[in-house]
Amino acid sequence: MKEKMKKITTLFLGSVMLFAACKPSDFQDINVNPTAVSSVPTKALLTNVFNGANGSFPSTVFGVNTPVFYAQHLSEGPYPGASLYNTRNFDWAGFYVGSLYNLKTIIDLNTTGSPLADGGINGSKDNQIAVARILKAYYFGYLTDRYGDIPYTDALKGDANFSPKYDLQKDIYYDLFKELKEAGAQIKV
Repeated sequence: MKEKMKKITTLFLGSVMLFAACKPSDFQDINVNPTAVSSVPTKALLTNVFNGANGSFPSTVFGVNTPVFYAQHLSEGPYPGASLYNTRNFDWAGFYVGSLYNLKTIIDLNTTGSPLADGGINGSKDNQIAVARILKAYYFGYLTDRYGDIPYTDALKGDANFSPKYDLQKDIYYDLFKELKEAGAQIKV
């Protein structure tokens, strides 16, 4: 028994010393995809928002497959959410981390004069900002229609705010109408 404990202790201490001897800088280049895109032009972000518009609303579980689960044509494995009618929050996160964040990025890149803002190539940057503002209002309108009070003024701030406050639905609507009016006036034909 003592011999076995001695082996375990030696193995444990050896492992600790082995991991302590590694420099953290050695791991920075591991699992870095050299072909991954590090920056995206705004026209690609806008295209992604348009392509995702049809998939954001009826997410795969909520829109397409949920009726099949309701009718019990399929059985679920360890996470039986859809067949138990637990579909309230299926499409909440996709908007904030997907389309809405991309629209905010489009607006930010165009207003700061970033070289990634390529709205001026195929039209004015103001038009691209206006389209992004209109789509952003549309998405927030959908979210507040579905959920009522939602994070709006404090939303999309990334690491700066992990717990955004929920704004009242009526305040969101007033701001959305203001945004739509301003965005419409911003469009140059």
